[in-house]
Amino acid sequence: MNRNFIRTLVAAMVIVAIVVAILNRESLDPGQLAPLLEEAGIWGPVIFVALYAAMTPLMIPGSALTIMGGALFGPVWGTILNLTGATLGATLAFIVSRFVAGEWVQRRLGSGVLKRMYDGVEVEGWWFVAFIRLVPVFPFNVMNYALGLTKIGLAQYVIASFVFMAPASFAYTYLGYAGNEALAGGEGAVRHGLVAAALVAAMFVLPRLVKRAREAKLFTPAQELKRMIESGGNPYVVDVRSVAEFVEGHLPGAVNIPLPELETRIGEIKSGARVYLICGTDRRSSSARERLIKEGLDAVVTQGGVTFWKKQGWPLEK
Repeated sequence: MNRNFIRTLVAAMVIVAIVVAILNRESLDPGQLAPLLEEAGIWGPVIFVALYAAMTPLMIPGSALTIMGGALFGPVWGTILNLTGATLGATLAFIVSRFVAGEWVQRRLGSGVLKRMYDGVEVEGWWFVAFIRLVPVFPFNVMNYALGLTKIGLAQYVIASFVFMAPASFAYTYLGYAGNEALAGGEGAVRHGLVAAALVAAMFVLPRLVKRAREAKLFTPAQELKRMIESGGNPYVVDVRSVAEFVEGHLPGAVNIPLPELETRIGEIKSGARVYLICGTDRRSSSARERLIKEGLDAVVTQGGVTFWKKQGWPLEK
């Protein structure tokens, strides 16, 4: 079948779905959906997952539906159904972006967002997907479409999304369950409420912990590098500042490869050794790290750079 025909057909289906959603927006309200799903009996969970999966590509926020899932199906099944619906919806948006509406998505998102996505996936692969699922750097629905334009494989995208959306899905599902128990006057209402509050609080702390873990992977403290140099560890330090900056003062044993020359001089860098990149602060080093990672080299950025080193009064060579 002609590819353009398929694109046109899918685009038409999306437009129809959007129109139907707008015309029936009152019916999509969780308060209206709950009794309908209860009346559906054994088909209720299936309908719920289908609705969740359909709402995600249509850019309709799913937080209220997630809470409703907890109220209707409990903390365990509610989490499973919410996570399944969210993953299916995210996958649909990813597929539409990659195979059908890539040009439209590019125009809508702009080059800034897409560049961050491209660079993140290029350097970190599936871990970048995991990171942005745990840390809301971009809106959930925007991420689904943007990631479809990157090089991440579909299987990696689906697995990383499912696994790393699970913590937030469980927290908000349990919140819905606890709220329903409180309204029903259940015996454990207070206990469930405290657990829900703790889970929601944890969701505010988790992104900070994840960011620290990610920074530990990308950066190395200047103090640690200094200890290695002083103990004779012979770390392989590459200074990406200009030659003029380098001769004014550089770390002991550092090699100078200015950032503009990095592409043509990558062959000079030792393979198999961790590269400790340093510049004035850490901006140029971060750019250099991305380039080296693409070449399969192990590289980290020295936090604070030479500026921090000088402030501490640590020795430099000239």
